[in-house]
Amino acid sequence: MSRRFARLVSTLFSASVALAGCGEAFSTGEGGTSGPGGSGATGTGTTSSSAGGGGAGSSVTTTGPAQGTSVGSGGGGMGPCGGVVDHDDDGDGVSEAQGDCDDCRADVGPSAMEVPGDEVDDDCDGDLVGNRMPCDGGFSIGSQDPFEAAKTIGLCKPASEGWGLVDAQWLLPDGSPWAALDLAFQEPYHRGHGILPDFGSLMHVQEGQRLLALSSGSARRPLDVGYVPPAGFSKGYEHGAPSGYPKDWPSCPGAGVVDTSLDGVALQVVVRVPVNAHGLRFDFAFYAWDFPTFLCTQYNDYFTAILSPKPAGLQDGNTCFDATGTTMGVNADILRACKPQTYNAVSYACPLGQALLGGSGYDDAVNGYGVSSAWMRTQAPVEPGDTITLLFAVWDSTDGSYDSTTLVDNVVFETAGLATSTDPIANPL
Repeated sequence: MSRRFARLVSTLFSASVALAGCGEAFSTGEGGTSGPGGSGATGTGTTSSSAGGGGAGSSVTTTGPAQGTSVGSGGGGMGPCGGVVDHDDDGDGVSEAQGDCDDCRADVGPSAMEVPGDEVDDDCDGDLVGNRMPCDGGFSIGSQDPFEAAKTIGLCKPASEGWGLVDAQWLLPDGSPWAALDLAFQEPYHRGHGILPDFGSLMHVQEGQRLLALSSGSARRPLDVGYVPPAGFSKGYEHGAPSGYPKDWPSCPGAGVVDTSLDGVALQVVVRVPVNAHGLRFDFAFYAWDFPTFLCTQYNDYFTAILSPKPAGLQDGNTCFDATGTTMGVNADILRACKPQTYNAVSYACPLGQALLGGSGYDDAVNGYGVSSAWMRTQAPVEPGDTITLLFAVWDSTDGSYDSTTLVDNVVFETAGLATSTDPIANPL
């Protein structure tokens, strides 16, 4: 090797090491592995450099007639996420070449949701604000499109954009297809779901312009086409119950045995969780007509929201229950909007009065039938990047009379880990 060429090799090597040292400006990492050595082959001299994992590796290779000379060195400091743009360094499934604007953080990338106020472009769309845009305007009350129902409850983003809605289906509460029903039952089935602008004078949407209603009767308001009063819309079809149901009401020891599930409807959504989300929440309100006459009997309706994979401690995956573990139904202690009265020597204070029932069809001011909750919020833990299934289901028990309706809205993912619970919303819209 000539003295002049040796000086060139030394200069290039020093420059490569100096550039590798600059990696500390990005992150602190272990020293890189040595770059690959040269190979002896006939040809003209060449110079190359390569990045080693962990730090920046460098190499200078010369090839000449019948010999090869190589020198390699580990760099210092770029950490495990520097270098090749088409390699997914942070393991979130997306490389820089595919749109990951920070391949050093698994919680940042197109598969993440934007977190308002954190001053980070979490989803790499160039916007730090992340305003949530409603997508439920213009849907008809009787829409049979399950994807419109999913959008109504706030699931606007498709999973093809990194995270979001994978699939949506109308089902029966046991997860079987509604199309298996006899043709005569299919129209009554679809009357059990509705996309509504409100549910009476005081129950407003919690996100966007519409809310979803699911009913063992008609998911309609009194002035809507297709409305049937909740006292007796028996649709006439039977089906199975979700796994683990029917079950006893903890608040009603000795209640009658449920032998049949009827008139049910269910929306199932499959959703890919953002890689920076650890919790899920949604809002709901439950209405029942069988108050107070059929409290603690085998005739009570159910509402469940079953999450899969199951959160720890939930045997059946249902996320909606009161403080006693009672599934949502007329026997749950969160139902407090009703007409104060005494029935069968039991006094019901009904601290929320009947105002929330106004205009819903569940407001019997004369006889005192009808009860509801206020807007409630259920939350549960999820795993970042997981694919989850939520099955919202309503059904009647033993017979199809005396119906119930559940409102669902405002499904949201949270970055914080959440324990499973259901609580009143302090200041609903």
